[in-house]
Amino acid sequence: MSNVSLHDSHTLTAAERGREFWRGVLLAGGSTTLPRWTLKPVPGVGEHEATIPNELVAALRRLANEVAVSLSSVLLTAHGKVLGALSGEPEVWTGYAG
Repeated sequence: MSNVSLHDSHTLTAAERGREFWRGVLLAGGSTTLPRWTLKPVPGVGEHEATIPNELVAALRRLANEVAVSLSSVLLTAHGKVLGALSGEPEVWTGYAG
């Protein structure tokens, strides 16, 4: 299967070209299954929501400022580290649509 863009690459902005690239990467497939910590696992997607303490948010903002990146970049990096640790994979791909 090849990924063919319906857009002329000369008329796309850099951001649009980036989205096209990552869309192709994601459409190529591949996924990492994370373990479920339950006695009766079921297939599907899980979701968890938690409140982050204000002190931790402040520390994460300081870190983001120290390394000159956005808070969302710090959080996405942490997400990738957790995915790698849970899956045992040396490399993981993750992202978000903004």
